[in-house]
Amino acid sequence: MNSALLGLVAAVTWGIHDFIGRFASRANGQLITTLGLTLSGLVVLSIIGLSRDTSLPVQSYDILLCAIAGGAYALATLSLFAAYRIGSMSVVSPIAGSYPAIAVCFGFVTGSRPDLYAWLAIAAVIAGTLLVSQAGKSHEETGHIEKGQLGRVLALSIATAVFFAASLIAGQVATPANGELEVTWLARIFAVAILVPFFAVRSMRGTAPFRWWPALIIMGLLDTVAMLSVFAAGNLTLPELAIVLGGSFGAIVTLLAWVVLKEPVTRIQWLGIAMICGGAGVLSAG
Repeated sequence: MNSALLGLVAAVTWGIHDFIGRFASRANGQLITTLGLTLSGLVVLSIIGLSRDTSLPVQSYDILLCAIAGGAYALATLSLFAAYRIGSMSVVSPIAGSYPAIAVCFGFVTGSRPDLYAWLAIAAVIAGTLLVSQAGKSHEETGHIEKGQLGRVLALSIATAVFFAASLIAGQVATPANGELEVTWLARIFAVAILVPFFAVRSMRGTAPFRWWPALIIMGLLDTVAMLSVFAAGNLTLPELAIVLGGSFGAIVTLLAWVVLKEPVTRIQWLGIAMICGGAGVLSAG
């Protein structure tokens, strides 16, 4: 299996995960939704890890990387579901999925030297993101984004992309020395450790209604598969391909929202989505 295929697996599983999450977060709130799916993933990883007698990373540097991966993952997921609660999926998802541009820029800082085509692709992703965000005005007018909340929706979507990029980069860096299961497992422990105090401080009573737990468990499984896929690419050549192609989940969510929820997608927004996907495609081809 190569990095590109692992990225496509992540894109599909995250696309379905986010589509379910839109309904779960509106019914239960972003905190309970995030904590529920994160706990579900942790339980699954713990069962697998203990059955295989897997040991967690013990080196300080690796633990730090896992802490960054888990903490950034928790913040990214909270931001994403907060955006879904008040915004339309066809605006939030493409922007949240623009994180590959951040990952490629990080690679440049750490020694990677993208060619001209790669820089043009990054520019296309950034420009596409701006076009999608501009289309959000029409969604606010039609009621698909709460009135006066467009700025908050865009800020949360961008925050999601930044935190998500940090999580995936840290996880991939830690994987070669430890393994994707070990890194994902420890990162998920840190994510839960960060989310539980949020839950306590907010003094939120109760949990999601029983009817939502099957959905949260499914989301936890899908998210675990996606994270394992992207982290596993850290053992392969061109691991950034998994991050880049995983970012195409935004297009999958947008299509589902357009078909199922009848969310409006303007021509400008389609152009922006095409630029984001096209830029990701060029980056993956490189």
